[in-house]
Amino acid sequence: MTVSAEVQITDLAINDHACLTFGEPEELLDLTAAFVRDGLAGGLRVVWLCEEPQGAAAELSRRGIAVQSATASGRMDVVASQESLLSGRTFDLDHAMGWLNSQMELTSHEGYSGLRVALDMGWALRPVHGVEQLPAFEEKIATILSDSSVSVLCQYDRERFDPVTLASVSRFTRGRSPRPPTTTTRCCGSAASTRRPASGWRDRSTERPRTPWPWR
Repeated sequence: MTVSAEVQITDLAINDHACLTFGEPEELLDLTAAFVRDGLAGGLRVVWLCEEPQGAAAELSRRGIAVQSATASGRMDVVASQESLLSGRTFDLDHAMGWLNSQMELTSHEGYSGLRVALDMGWALRPVHGVEQLPAFEEKIATILSDSSVSVLCQYDRERFDPVTLASVSRFTRGRSPRPPTTTTRCCGSAASTRRPASGWRDRSTERPRTPWPWR
């Protein structure tokens, strides 16, 4: 039986840390909408960090999410990466973790049962100082989520990030790795699935790697 990526997205549990790789903007928007919709329906607070918050909010609205009321009530925030993870054109691990911790504290203070955070990592493709700390950031996320009521979905464009980079960050994810439809659900860092993906998914594992990032 085929398990869709949307089902895997909504199946993410509290304190899961998952890596979503997507190929098209519409795929990212559809899956993020499922992640947001499911979180709001469960009474959770939801935050989406992305490149263009205004456009992203409009796309969520187009997919049936009551963005205006959710943001007005504080149940949801759509924020820009440069206003949260980044300090100017610099990525600093302590600064980024400080932002995430502040979101966790705010969620608890406001009385929500949990928090869902979607992080579009497209900012890391720009000329940003300190981007070599990205794997350490993913590792830190995994550490702080282990005893929390927070789930984090890190989103990587598989057409723009090279396979070496994707492999270096995905090893720190503990939850399921939402992917295009496969014949079974695959857990990050495990060999839970050895079956072939459903037709239409492009296996990039045998392709020539693109230029790796500086830390390799």
